[in-house]
Amino acid sequence: MFIAFFVINSQTAGWQRWQHAVDAAADIDVDALIIVGAEVMAYAAEM
Repeated sequence: MFIAFFVINSQTAGWQRWQHAVDAAADIDVDALIIVGAEVMAYAAEM
């Protein structure tokens, strides 16, 4: 069994980069996201 974790630091990039990171995580079916930033967390919750 493989468990994938994906960390997104929203403090260092623009919105499009955060959005792409969340989309990429969803595309590869990660098991967990570690997100810093309410806006990115809200976007990820919609996925």
